[in-house]
Amino acid sequence: MSYLFLGYLLTAYYSNSFVILEDKIIIINRNFPFTRFEKYNFKDLRDIEINKGKSFPMNLISWLFLDLGSNYIKLKLQNTITRKFYCSNLDVDCYDENWTEKNLDDFYNDLKGRNVRVNMKI
Repeated sequence: MSYLFLGYLLTAYYSNSFVILEDKIIIINRNFPFTRFEKYNFKDLRDIEINKGKSFPMNLISWLFLDLGSNYIKLKLQNTITRKFYCSNLDVDCYDENWTEKNLDDFYNDLKGRNVRVNMKI
């Protein structure tokens, strides 16, 4: 039972969703106890980084719970604050999956189309 509970907590923490509007990005996590709803205007961002990787201990723990995704979106704000949001279920485009679901490539292209500075390091 504790394995399932810890697995849920790990998955809930790493499962953020993103909404891109005309002038802002919204980060949503609807999973208890990590519920969040944050908005950032593009004019307040210096840079957005799309990357993958967790620290070694978190990577090991993730493998134990079969949470194999490690992609994240890092927002670098004008005031030198950095915010990192993991999105374990959002991956790069592979095998024509873009016909059925959004992926990191769509995210990157949508931000670039809005003249947001984006670095994709995957």
